[in-house]
Amino acid sequence: MRGAERGFTLVEVLVALAVLLAVLAPLYDLFALGARAGDRAQDQGRALLAAQSFMDMLLADPALAAGERTEEAGDGVARRAAIRPRPDLAPPSGTGMALLPLEVTVEVAWTEAGRTRQLSLTGLTLREAPP
Repeated sequence: MRGAERGFTLVEVLVALAVLLAVLAPLYDLFALGARAGDRAQDQGRALLAAQSFMDMLLADPALAAGERTEEAGDGVARRAAIRPRPDLAPPSGTGMALLPLEVTVEVAWTEAGRTRQLSLTGLTLREAPP
């Protein structure tokens, strides 16, 4: 028998590798899940920015009237706006203010991982009522 040799046997090294893999595999899955969530949040942020931009463009239009508008924003993002009058929110008729509230709803749709995602923003604006 040889003297006291130092080192690990092949079985010990294989057992250590198996334990290491058992610990690292769930961590890899967790990392991949975090990366997918980050991508999804980035897509939602881009869509929200597209919706806000479209809403700002509509509200800045002094000739805004009831109806629908649709446009392609690029990057596979489609924007649709529905503008409808809300006379139920108008000031009382005796106040001397001829204002018509308009409800503006912007919907943005995009494709993410083969699924269609959508978000919408709704706002109100006041315009001069037609005579």
